[in-house]
Amino acid sequence: MNIKKRISNFIKYIRTKNLMVERRKHALPILTGYKSLKPLTSQQKKEIKDYWHDISGSDKLWFDMRYYEMFNDLCDDPSQLKYYIPDDFYYCYIDLFLADDHYGRKFDDKTLYELYFPEVKHPMTIVRRSRECLLGHDYQIIDIEQAVKLCHEAGSIIFKPSLVECGGKSIRFWEVKDGDDRLRQLLNNRHYVIQTLIEQHEQLAKIHQDSVNTIRVLTLLFEGRVHVISTILRMGANGSKVDNGSSGGICCGILPDGHLRPYARTLNGQIFDQHPQGLKFDGFAIPEYEKICQLACQMAPRMQEISRLISWDFTVDSSGDPVLIEANLYYGGCNIHQFCNGPIFGNMTDSVLRYVFKHNPMLAKR
Repeated sequence: MNIKKRISNFIKYIRTKNLMVERRKHALPILTGYKSLKPLTSQQKKEIKDYWHDISGSDKLWFDMRYYEMFNDLCDDPSQLKYYIPDDFYYCYIDLFLADDHYGRKFDDKTLYELYFPEVKHPMTIVRRSRECLLGHDYQIIDIEQAVKLCHEAGSIIFKPSLVECGGKSIRFWEVKDGDDRLRQLLNNRHYVIQTLIEQHEQLAKIHQDSVNTIRVLTLLFEGRVHVISTILRMGANGSKVDNGSSGGICCGILPDGHLRPYARTLNGQIFDQHPQGLKFDGFAIPEYEKICQLACQMAPRMQEISRLISWDFTVDSSGDPVLIEANLYYGGCNIHQFCNGPIFGNMTDSVLRYVFKHNPMLAKR
């Protein structure tokens, strides 16, 4: 190996180590914010450690064991406890390995979704900004006065950062009555899309009409196939305009047949058998669920050089068409999937973990 390659590998190794430290810090609030950790019995500890020893060939603990106290509280089937993946391990050794953080940050750009994924419906973008240029829906340069005019014609708009964004905290809404000063302030930001509001399917609106409620589909490209490994419905609550769990939303697991599970959860572990606005979850059918999963599987392979683990956010509009809201090419989250659906890789857990321990260089250095 020549000296340039050695230097390049060393720089990549240090960068990855720094990212792992950062990701562990970001994962910790899920653990510390959980309502009630349930201590493990000595037998449970032994089963968990034996399982990871068998998978890794090492007695080293690769994660904070307290995560299993959280899983122990929410796990319905004690025999499945050892198959849960601690958040710190998932983000540091699985997501960071299967999804390239560096290229993910560059390519996960909402201004380009219509070019990446032309076969699916998107929210109508009227203005987008990348660096210094304002662009119209057709990717042609416009000036700020044209952008203001387009926003006025739309009447009501949503402003979304187009690059790195977590939790929906930077999303803003604007209506004509809010005035041009605020609009121009939004337009002076960098890297964003401005879209018209989606009129969601009447079934989804029944849950919570003030937010666009979304179906998150987690796909894994593994052993030459795209697998849908977990799906959840994310819902706003109590008048919130966004459905993100970190912004007060609640999430409910979706069964393989497209019906909701009986219970929904928040990120702190609170359980609901019905939405705060009244709808019962048990038996509720997600419209166009099969088509949504098919679209996610169809689009996933083209991004494999960037990510093999993608979190897709869809809704369904009033015409009954699936609409792609977002494609999280990296750092897509595992906690709420496991809260709602159990071990994230299900019956693939052994295979996925063995593959990661064999091929992830950060684990091979053990």
